[in-house]
Amino acid sequence: MPVTHYVHARLGRDLCLRCFNWLNHVELYPDDCVFGDPYPRHCSCCGQMKLVVTDLKKSGRIKLGVRDVESRPAQTGAEDN
Repeated sequence: MPVTHYVHARLGRDLCLRCFNWLNHVELYPDDCVFGDPYPRHCSCCGQMKLVVTDLKKSGRIKLGVRDVESRPAQTGAEDN
């Protein structure tokens, strides 16, 4: 998967940092994100003109991944059929 499409593949829409944090229940900072354009675009969640997150830096992916791992149920080796 191309790096620039990480957020779109995960959520499928343009989100500002505030909405991205709200939807994913994380606390990312601008230093954790990559903004695609230097100009504001229309956020599909809140409807405001803001910088849109297009990718996450390594620190942002770690924070998002740790949150994903903590929220998943524990998997066992055997499944009940």
